[in-house]
Amino acid sequence: MDGQFASAPPLAAPVKQPFAAALHLATGPAALAGAPGTASAAGADEDGVVGDAGINRNLPAYLRTLAIAPRLELADPATSAAAFAAGVSPATSTSPMTLSATAAAVSALASPLSAAAPGPLSPASAAFGAPTYNPVMGAALPAADGLHIQLPSAWNQRDKCGLLELKDAHQRVDYTGPGRSDTDAAAVRANYPIPMATGIYYYEVQIVSKGREGYISVGFCAQGVALNRLPGWEQHSWGYHGDDGNIFQSSGSGKAYGPTFTTGDVIGCGINFAARSAFFTKNGVNLGTAFTNLPFPTTPVPASGNSAPISKPLYPAVGMRTPGEVVAANFGHAPFKFDIAAYAADLRAAAWDKIVRPNPAVPDPSVRQLTDLVLGYLVHHGYKKTAAALLRQRQKIAASSASAPESPSSAAGASHGGDAMDVDGASAAAAASDAADVREQLREMEQRAAIREAILDGDMDRALAAIDAAYPAFLDRHPETRFALQCQKFVELVAASLAERDAASATGAPPAPLLAALDYGRRTLAPYGHDTTSPTALPAELVQPRLLAVFSLVAYADPRTVPVVAPLLDPAQRALLAERVNGAIQVGALGRPARPALEAVACQTRAAAAVLAARGIADAPLVNVAARVFGGL
Repeated sequence: MDGQFASAPPLAAPVKQPFAAALHLATGPAALAGAPGTASAAGADEDGVVGDAGINRNLPAYLRTLAIAPRLELADPATSAAAFAAGVSPATSTSPMTLSATAAAVSALASPLSAAAPGPLSPASAAFGAPTYNPVMGAALPAADGLHIQLPSAWNQRDKCGLLELKDAHQRVDYTGPGRSDTDAAAVRANYPIPMATGIYYYEVQIVSKGREGYISVGFCAQGVALNRLPGWEQHSWGYHGDDGNIFQSSGSGKAYGPTFTTGDVIGCGINFAARSAFFTKNGVNLGTAFTNLPFPTTPVPASGNSAPISKPLYPAVGMRTPGEVVAANFGHAPFKFDIAAYAADLRAAAWDKIVRPNPAVPDPSVRQLTDLVLGYLVHHGYKKTAAALLRQRQKIAASSASAPESPSSAAGASHGGDAMDVDGASAAAAASDAADVREQLREMEQRAAIREAILDGDMDRALAAIDAAYPAFLDRHPETRFALQCQKFVELVAASLAERDAASATGAPPAPLLAALDYGRRTLAPYGHDTTSPTALPAELVQPRLLAVFSLVAYADPRTVPVVAPLLDPAQRALLAERVNGAIQVGALGRPARPALEAVACQTRAAAAVLAARGIADAPLVNVAARVFGGL
């Protein structure tokens, strides 16, 4: 028997890494069908990232491997300047995102492995059915598929000192002041804040002209910091100064750091949110860590001295003080002088190493536990042949374990009540019992396979009969499943009549009427719309939209050409219905969860990683768990 219920991708080699095999199965084509934000393992790069689908074309390479990369937007410089000319202000609100907005952002980032169709249904058939700012997410703009996070893309005409002039699509900054003293200093911030959810951020500035004295500062500062001072001089600002090579951190007193810089030099500024540090580069060379223990919102530090926690967003910033000074920014629209992609890759690798490093405090799951996860997934989705193969393999391992002489280490494990050397955690007798249980599950899978096959064949009457035979009274307890199958039968009748009409027109015979479909609709489906009192009555909010949709098929001469109803005639709808019926039977007839444990673990892992990354927690933004674990298998 072909199809999902017949076989999953075969396990050619012994399951030495059953959890890896489990993840492979849980993220296979069936689990990923219809799921947003997922991709196959084909084409994954060295970071396990699959392609650039959906990623903004302007996005710098070092950000393309992040889990949130599809949500990041780097506007074209000309677009940013045009937006200013049109009077559209960048996001500058310091109010935190509302709870619902934050939830939407996290939901968008989590991107679960599979998604059930919405609908106000019983638990047994649940399968049917203006810019804001956040210190972690940065500037989040509503988008069709969630929230897009805007990256700094230009200097902000509305957030600068009057002694500066912006040119070249707001990438270039010219100092126009008198430059007589420190009171003539001037600074400008970028148009969007730096989102901590990127984990690391980097931009560069070319010194077009050092001017008279070269009093140029490159760095970053919080929103609201005075712009008549160089970055680094004011509270919550940090800067690297070109005239003396010193760095300044919320103080007028500098600290020796690096070389001076002058006309033609390219100075880069990088922030590592995970390490709470910042560094600078000169002409592509990393000058080392400049600032540490930076007070970001998600990692508060004691509010003392220059380390008071920041509640406002951070922006790239540059400042100048004497005539003739000119700088031009590169926010990622052009290749950087410094290899920030390699630097970020090293950070990601180090973060991943910490995750996979064994933790003595957390015992490793046994092979038995892991294979149980895999078997549960296979049984749930009907991968009979693969489930049988895995069972045979587990039995073989159990038999060899039972016949092998007991080693001192295994005896020690037994004396402590553990299963340190018991390969599959079960005795031969337990394995035999398990085998009988799984054989029963395989027989039950055959029943669901027959139902699925009938649905995929378009024979809903056969599917309904198979459900009644295998799970008596199930359809009476869950009439929404019967209703869904009967609606699909109406669709199949319409499709058959259209095929007959096509054949008749080809031979010159009169077109076949839709009598069979119309009669079935009147006798079987229409009563659902009037039944509001019987014990099996379905909610109107479920029935009415579905009846309207399927009955609309007969309102058009050829519904296959009408976009609003044509998808109903797509044979792919059968596969979706088969999955939903399978899920409904699992819950309503077999008392199992709507989602197998392995799938739940996988979804929980991805969601937890997304939440941590969205909140800028430690190394989480640097690690793309979905790509490293799921996309890489």
